[in-house]
Amino acid sequence: MFPEGEKAPLLVLSHEEQFQDEKTTINLRLLSVTKKGPLSTHIDMLKVQLEKMHVEAVEIMTTTVGTKEARVATWASEASGTPMRYMHLLTTENDAETTPVISLTVTTNAKKDEYDQLPEIFRQIRSSFVFLSESEAVRKVASYGGYYHLKFGFGFLYDTTHYMYRLEGIPLTEASFSRVGDDPANPLVNFSVIVREIAETETPDLVAMGDELQDNLKGVCGNTLEKVVSEPTTLCGHPARVLIFHGSAASPINPTEIEEMYFAYKYVINQDKKTALLFAFASVPKFWQNEWKIVESYLDTLYWASS
Repeated sequence: MFPEGEKAPLLVLSHEEQFQDEKTTINLRLLSVTKKGPLSTHIDMLKVQLEKMHVEAVEIMTTTVGTKEARVATWASEASGTPMRYMHLLTTENDAETTPVISLTVTTNAKKDEYDQLPEIFRQIRSSFVFLSESEAVRKVASYGGYYHLKFGFGFLYDTTHYMYRLEGIPLTEASFSRVGDDPANPLVNFSVIVREIAETETPDLVAMGDELQDNLKGVCGNTLEKVVSEPTTLCGHPARVLIFHGSAASPINPTEIEEMYFAYKYVINQDKKTALLFAFASVPKFWQNEWKIVESYLDTLYWASS
């Protein structure tokens, strides 16, 4: 049923979109392949197969999956009767002959134009790959779901059984999440992601950004606002800062009611990506310490897609 050395797919995903009279598809196929030698040998075998399909131009790139060596091949073909574009990843955990080669293929009939998102989608997918043997933390979050931002090229994991993505998020945020079981309109615990693009000539100041956050929050909490924590840290290897405040503010559902809340901010600057990310967390006092630890564990999985 499958070519020699190839097992049944580990994962097959398909997505279809209709715009006017044009239907666009994208397919993902993940395989475990019996090792025939180093990755270069598998690339040579792929080239032979593509030559038989009369594919003339194949781009090959050397990269990594986590700390493991990987190869990426890109080509286009009309062998199926429809012009299709292919992006293909090959990687393996170690040099042992018994260790399989992991093969990931993404295909689409979408045309390559100014709106093309295939390279960004593929980078996000392969940047989220990691071998479980590399990290105990990764093994713990292996079952988590993921949030990915194609434009700004970052992503992180979160426990979908504990937090849910809010379809109607908070204004001016890229994404918002509420605790499962809470009222999505007014959750007891929630966190959001805010993105700020940094101009080429701008030199952002983490402390000044924190002062701005405090001023904005004081506009909501007034004189009840108290700073609990203010300290430098790192996130994804980049300079970051943590701020935690305690205060009281009017309920968004019933403005006549005053709610006591804890607000935590963890924000990071990636100068290479010219991006600042702010993770804003809010909770009623009863849950804030435990829930903030949980949300921080999600932020520890933050990554930017590699080029």
